[in-house]
Amino acid sequence: MTVLSTAAGIAGAALAANSLGVTAWAQARWPARGRKLSTPLGPAHVLDDGAGPPVLLLHGAASSAAGMTTPLETHLDGLRRIAPDRPGAGHTPVVTGHEQLAVQAAFIAGVLDALGVECVTVFGHSWGCAVGLRLALDHPGRVSALVLAAPASHPWNGDTSLVNRLAASPVLGHALSFIAPPLLGPFIAPRAVARGFAPSPAPADYIARTGVPLSFRPATFRANARDMAAANRELGVQALRYGEITCPVAIVTGEGDQVVWNRIHAKGLAEALPQADCHRVPLGGHMPHWIAPELVAGLIRRHAGG
Repeated sequence: MTVLSTAAGIAGAALAANSLGVTAWAQARWPARGRKLSTPLGPAHVLDDGAGPPVLLLHGAASSAAGMTTPLETHLDGLRRIAPDRPGAGHTPVVTGHEQLAVQAAFIAGVLDALGVECVTVFGHSWGCAVGLRLALDHPGRVSALVLAAPASHPWNGDTSLVNRLAASPVLGHALSFIAPPLLGPFIAPRAVARGFAPSPAPADYIARTGVPLSFRPATFRANARDMAAANRELGVQALRYGEITCPVAIVTGEGDQVVWNRIHAKGLAEALPQADCHRVPLGGHMPHWIAPELVAGLIRRHAGG
């Protein structure tokens, strides 16, 4: 029994050291490079550059602001690019109730207030589209137009992954998030990235350019898991309100998307929003803004006026 206890203690210490080490390494390798703002719901880290009409870029799940600015960085000159790390992602801490889309939208509205920006064109990707749609619903005066890439917008049959459900649970979730992502993330991430880009190949430097390992940190992983565990419930309530949105909308989907099913989400949005202008990117997968940045940037410019 003593041998087993000793072995368990050594294994636990090794796992703890690995978790702390991966967290420290990721934060040193991809440090905060934006502005740190105060909002009523908590602090925010925001990439804010350029001058001209403001565009709000909202990243998806298991991502950060860098995943939005990187593919479009040479295509949005003449616009002010505002890209916050959503609550719990990148370098923005978790905020209470962040798994609720209403809270995410209120947080983003607080970011705009802190920046002194009244109204923006919103460009969202995946789960960022769900947040952008909620911003337009709850704070309609803040959104002049929506450009939505690979949107997550409607509930679907089934649920999120078992890993997300376990990581979101009250007790087991903390332990799982502390142990598994730092240990397994480096091996799983390349396959997840490849699935996101399929049927096109992923850029060889995608992980390095966008700081994917930041999502291996326990608090970040658990925050994302809680978002995803609540996704079906949140979208089921929100989708009933889409008819309230009156601003211009552009929807961009990638053929072969294996992450968010176009037949459920983009199709449902197009039916709910008759004003929507729909575009499809051949072989765009779940990353149409990376595969066709000129198309996406053109739509943003059309609505932002830059």
